[in-house]
Amino acid sequence: MSQSEKPKMVLCMTSDFAFDQRMQRIAKSLAGKFEVTVIHRPSGKLNTFWGSANEIRISCLFNNGPLFYAEFNLRLFFLLLFRRFDVLYSVDTDTLTAVGLAKIFTRRKAVYDSHEWFTEVPELIGRPRIKAIWNGIERSFISGMDLCITVNESLASQFGINFKKPFLAIRNLPHRDISEVNQDLPAKILIYQGAVNKGRGIECAIEALKYLPDFDLHIYGNGDLRQDLEDFVKQLEWGNRIKFFGAVSPEALKTYTRSAMFGLNLLDGSSLSYRYSLANKFFDYLQAGIPSVNMDFPEYRSIVEEYPVGVLLSGLEPQNLARLIISHTPVYEKLKNDCIKYRNLYVWEEEELKLLEGLGSLLEGNKG
Repeated sequence: MSQSEKPKMVLCMTSDFAFDQRMQRIAKSLAGKFEVTVIHRPSGKLNTFWGSANEIRISCLFNNGPLFYAEFNLRLFFLLLFRRFDVLYSVDTDTLTAVGLAKIFTRRKAVYDSHEWFTEVPELIGRPRIKAIWNGIERSFISGMDLCITVNESLASQFGINFKKPFLAIRNLPHRDISEVNQDLPAKILIYQGAVNKGRGIECAIEALKYLPDFDLHIYGNGDLRQDLEDFVKQLEWGNRIKFFGAVSPEALKTYTRSAMFGLNLLDGSSLSYRYSLANKFFDYLQAGIPSVNMDFPEYRSIVEEYPVGVLLSGLEPQNLARLIISHTPVYEKLKNDCIKYRNLYVWEEEELKLLEGLGSLLEGNKG
């Protein structure tokens, strides 16, 4: 490799790059030191091309379940095997098989980036055989990774114990926003952004609106439960106050978020992945200058106790959620002002320095 030539890095993911703000930020940050290629599965809803990243799109015959993961990893493995990349980057456990095998065959450097506690997500609760397969994949390949990353200190500590390997915590923070935030009191809108999947507390928010007659609920995102929830809402007397908007671009989402009163970050605590989460939506709400309603979990409590930019909910009960929102409506102006005051305290421009420092050793190891 010449001195002027950038090493080639490939980011491997099963989701659509266009809707993954974390990976968009990481790709942009890495583009200064690497020639970045993204391998992903497009949804076809938006043009996913991003200026300085090459794209390879994998469209599978199977769209979900074991056959999808098997097909995707098989295709991904052969792509990695017959193309020249200096660093392989596995996004979550569902790309780890292909990346782990490609590392063994090509002897390239490899990064594992865990956005969640993959084997403890709600979808795997009560499915011990499927969970055992994913656990086996993690134990087979994580030990061989050159760098391991996750999204917060709680998970980094837990993974370090589980895999006897250090994990670097890179929080999913938004870029610094220098635009002005509307300081007027917004309309009474609760906003949810993210996957419409099991364990995200969306059902609780829908039911809570029964006790919040002045509020509307806006849901941005797609997922396994969207159609079922839309059908359910049609049967409710207050269903006309609940709107599903699907997935929208990150820029459009920022605009919609600023117009809301509270951002919802509700999770089922029976999932360890959720209990130890630090969702990007928490920081997206903060960046937009609106307070958030979060579960009383370790990462959220540690921030909210120091910076009062949100409120904590002890359990997913609709009436409790409604009471919490009603009780904080009289002090809303102070909550919003604190969000505006602290909104640029947690920004990607600071967090990316840790990522680039962590990857420095990989750059050194690939010279020559």
